[in-house]
Amino acid sequence: MDVNGGELRGWTDGEEAFLVCVYNVAPDQPYAVLKAPTSSTAQDIVAQ
Repeated sequence: MDVNGGELRGWTDGEEAFLVCVYNVAPDQPYAVLKAPTSSTAQDIVAQ
């Protein structure tokens, strides 16, 4: 990650994104965190 001009870079690779946390994924996996572009629809995220 690179700090440039007060902004943190590297996490989104230049594209705005957000995190989605899904709980109760499986008995051995209590949650999953997905990174999605802000242009994603709910259907896009479910498809991941």
